[in-house]
Amino acid sequence: MTNINILIISFVFVFIATIFWFWMLADCIHHKFKHKKLMLEWFLLIAFTYFVGALTYYFMVKRRFNKF
Repeated sequence: MTNINILIISFVFVFIATIFWFWMLADCIHHKFKHKKLMLEWFLLIAFTYFVGALTYYFMVKRRFNKF
């Protein structure tokens, strides 16, 4: 694989990860938490840990509430 292919694949991954990150931030803002403090904690976690925080939020909050 050439360097340009690796660069393109990396760009696509970062682009998709950024879209997912924004999606989880928006969902966190619009999600109905019991306490505003909990929303702030999730928002800060997602904002400062980027993709890892977004994945954590997705599996612990968003996916759990979408099942019902």
